[in-house]
Amino acid sequence: MSRSIHKLAGGLLLLALLLNACTTPAPGGVPTNTPAPPSATVPPNPDAPLFAIQQAGGIAGFCDRVELTAAGVLHYTATCKSVDAQVQAPAGLLAQLQALAARLAPVSRSTEDNPGGPDNMKTTIVLNGTGAAQATEADVETLRQIGQALLALARDQAR
Repeated sequence: MSRSIHKLAGGLLLLALLLNACTTPAPGGVPTNTPAPPSATVPPNPDAPLFAIQQAGGIAGFCDRVELTAAGVLHYTATCKSVDAQVQAPAGLLAQLQALAARLAPVSRSTEDNPGGPDNMKTTIVLNGTGAAQATEADVETLRQIGQALLALARDQAR
């Protein structure tokens, strides 16, 4: 028990030191208490996955997956249709996802429209967030809507 308290105290100390070091110098070179702007709105590797959505099943037999990189490249696959394509994501959606990723901790949610029943469609969303905030239901709904828009765009452009 005391070992975990020591780890927690060490982590808090490190966080305090990092926060203290992240100040913006004022015009005269004197640091202010204004934190530096976040530089991690995009994961360090632009090819790293930022967001993914997958739909499987349903009456239409979906088998679609979209993975979005931090650089805005959408990789769309539909294995049951032998589709594998790459398209560029709209700048507005990419910026929205980058802002969510900078604010939120990693998110992974799955939903099913008819669990255990016929023609069940499962939708899974994943955001590789780098922030600390836990996603609210409103955040998850925003991610679902963005995911649906990205799926529609990828399906349309892959035709």
